[in-house]
Amino acid sequence: MTRDRALAAGYAVLVMGALLAPAVAVRVAGGRGGATAVAGADLLVVSGLVGLGAAGWAARRLLASRDTGHAPADRWLAAVLALALLAVGAAGLPALALHGVAVLPAELTSQAWLAPTLWGAALVTAALAAAATDRGLLRWLARGRRAGGAVR
Repeated sequence: MTRDRALAAGYAVLVMGALLAPAVAVRVAGGRGGATAVAGADLLVVSGLVGLGAAGWAARRLLASRDTGHAPADRWLAAVLALALLAVGAAGLPALALHGVAVLPAELTSQAWLAPTLWGAALVTAALAAAATDRGLLRWLARGRRAGGAVR
């Protein structure tokens, strides 16, 4: 395994952790608070599935940007900022989505599919925002380097 592949794999683990951490926190808090429905594995499964996709994409993107000739500093700056956005989004968006449905009628909010679906949609949104940030920032940095060496 080359150094770049090992670093990309480590980054993928960080992406997976950023997406799994909120579900683990909710499960632990729900279990300690006596909310057995929240302590179930459904949020962990959804987070794991979204995390696997996002981690695979992130690792592949790092390796692809290396192959296209982007500077290592540019690649890693974009990756770290995208990871920060992902972590904030993965923690905040699901909470906002679940809080937003609190005003819905009880017949709808008692459905077993609602929380995992909203959780997954919020995580996918956070992952897509992080991916767009990574891609856009990498393009912006590369354009600045081609324009004369300094990023404007």
